Amino acid sequence: MLNKVRNLNQTLPELLLGILIHGMVSTIVSLFFLTRMEEKSDYFLGLFLGILIAVLMAVHMAWSLNRAMDLQQSQAAGYMKKHNLIRYGAVVLSLLLIMISGFLNPITAFLGIMGLKTGAYMVPVIEKMKLLRKRK
Repeated sequence: MLNKVRNLNQTLPELLLGILIHGMVSTIVSLFFLTRMEEKSDYFLGLFLGILIAVLMAVHMAWSLNRAMDLQQSQAAGYMKKHNLIRYGAVVLSLLLIMISGFLNPITAFLGIMGLKTGAYMVPVIEKMKLLRKRK
């Protein structure tokens, strides 16, 4: 499975690891602030869904980038615009459904989705840690 992910994009495993680290830190920090059990379940389910959406967005982004690389420059730009809109539309739709249903916490779902951003910032740090580990 890891080889399949790595074949899709070289930095995708580090990005996914960063998203998962973001989710674990968010979960641990939230344990200190939440008191009621029903509040915790809404929070954790929303956070889990947000992290799942972030992971799916990262995989879709890597997949669409690989596909765009096989196209000519003019076609690739339109292709990437279309797939960016698909990703953002899926995020907006999922957050709207969460808000309308009232089943999960939309703020924590958004926090989980933001794991894609923090994961992207963590990629160079993770790669540097891997290089240091290889030197030893």
